[in-house]
Amino acid sequence: MMSDKKLKFKGDTMTTKILAKQLNKPIDQINKALVEIGYQKKVKGGFELKNPKLGEQKRFKNKKGFFVYYIDWKPFIASNNKLLKSLGLEEVKKEEIEKTTSIPKKDKEVKVFDRALFQAKYRTEDGHFVRSKAEALISNWLYNNFIVYAYEKRVPIREELYSDFYIPQYKIYIEYWGLEEEKYKQRKAKKIELYKKYNINLISLTEKEVENLDDYLPLKLLDFGMSLI
Repeated sequence: MMSDKKLKFKGDTMTTKILAKQLNKPIDQINKALVEIGYQKKVKGGFELKNPKLGEQKRFKNKKGFFVYYIDWKPFIASNNKLLKSLGLEEVKKEEIEKTTSIPKKDKEVKVFDRALFQAKYRTEDGHFVRSKAEALISNWLYNNFIVYAYEKRVPIREELYSDFYIPQYKIYIEYWGLEEEKYKQRKAKKIELYKKYNINLISLTEKEVENLDDYLPLKLLDFGMSLI
């Protein structure tokens, strides 16, 4: 097997071992899922990459003189819809979302999660479904810049709070504020208050900024030490 030195995260790619750690699954299960969905093929000495858009084929010669074949995956593979579904992680996310979209029976006027009004029907380039065209633009921008992210991530605080997007490498949360209705404004104010209360890295995006992400988002990311260069 490869040494740990060859398994380190390189910034623009990650090995299957790193992928397994990110998804909190055994590496054997990850490899099996990647084979089942057709992203890699089991070969003598390791695994062969089936789609070059997903990563890079690598190999090295072990002490016995045999070649070991492995794959350096693009970081966005960690949020790939097919892989998450194959691993049963998609249903876990769905259950988390459903918890936030429930309306208390005692008070029909109270909405814990305003997005319950919107279906996740906009498909992104990496296979996710999001709830608006603006979120699709943000998702595609992150994907095309090889940034690993999570959609509708639970913020680890005592209160119930879900973000639009989360970049785990720099612990940055991204919120798109797209509505001007009074109830939405109230929900927005509460969310921002919670982010400030726990001193959480938050990037807020307006409709104008989403229309020009190349101009705004790199600078906002740089404020938290994340450079695309």
